[in-house]
Amino acid sequence: MFAIEPSMLIKYVHPAPAQFELNAKVIFKQDIYAGISYRHADAIAILVGYELMDQIFFGYAYDFAVTTIRKHSTGSHELMIGAKFNKIKQAEEEMVPFQ
Repeated sequence: MFAIEPSMLIKYVHPAPAQFELNAKVIFKQDIYAGISYRHADAIAILVGYELMDQIFFGYAYDFAVTTIRKHSTGSHELMIGAKFNKIKQAEEEMVPFQ
């Protein structure tokens, strides 16, 4: 019924310093999730989302700055839409009748 999905991201683009991100999502009934994200020395985010038919997902996140910019920013809103293409292909293959 519940699952926990941790993730980590390390990214580097020259000449900027490397960035490190830790995330954790709690997934309910395989299609609704809520989570938290921490971007090292930058921000903390709260996120929620919904996955439709194991193929398309919709999400929302709100970032809180943890740097000195927080004096001038109340945070940012993010909307996400994504697709799992391998799941779409698998669904199409399951629909083809046996010949």
